[in-house]
Amino acid sequence: ASTSASSNAHYSFWDHEWTKHGTCTGLTQDEYFDTALNHFLPTPNLVNASYGGSVSKEVLEQAYREELRLHVGRDKDGIDGDDVVLVCSGQKYLSEVRVCVGRSKDGSGSSRIRCIPEVINEGNCGD
Repeated sequence: ASTSASSNAHYSFWDHEWTKHGTCTGLTQDEYFDTALNHFLPTPNLVNASYGGSVSKEVLEQAYREELRLHVGRDKDGIDGDDVVLVCSGQKYLSEVRVCVGRSKDGSGSSRIRCIPEVINEGNCGD
């Protein structure tokens, strides 16, 4: 989604993210969004190259795992399917890519961690 910098439309996005996801974290709004943006995972080139087409779940997961390796610095053996959770609308169209972030002693986000089974089970893109 895109909007001009002078538009107020983007405020509803940030309000939704804070209300639905941020309020239960125990973080302030600034801390929550800083954590979210610091753990943002770039979209692999494969997604743009395949726009309008289709990509298998396995290929897409592998592309996102590559992005994790590039941005987190873990070796190939340290990453598995639990690190990226794909959520689709209508079980067909990619709508979210989720990664899990641990919590430091002070409550702030630390580093990416393996997702718990409840989060993994929310991955609903067909195989």
